[in-house]
Amino acid sequence: MLRWAVQRGTVPLPRSSTPTRVAENFGLFDWALSPEHVAALDALDATAGSGGRIMKGDHLVQAGGDWRDVWDEAFLAAWAAKRQQQQQQSA
Repeated sequence: MLRWAVQRGTVPLPRSSTPTRVAENFGLFDWALSPEHVAALDALDATAGSGGRIMKGDHLVQAGGDWRDVWDEAFLAAWAAKRQQQQQQSA
């Protein structure tokens, strides 16, 4: 899964803490997945099949924006306000 994430341009967050496992993780740069394997992994259900542990991060970016928007204070304030409004409407 780490190779898949790196190959598609996302940043994996491995939970490895043992030195041997961390060293094994660096081996992901020595090979590549085939296009068929990437497509098969892309087709996995990101919520049901994995318990929600795979996410693309699309929900973190406004439509038409890019990843830098996530760190913009104005974006975060707008997101918080929208979330609060949604919670009030559902109450």
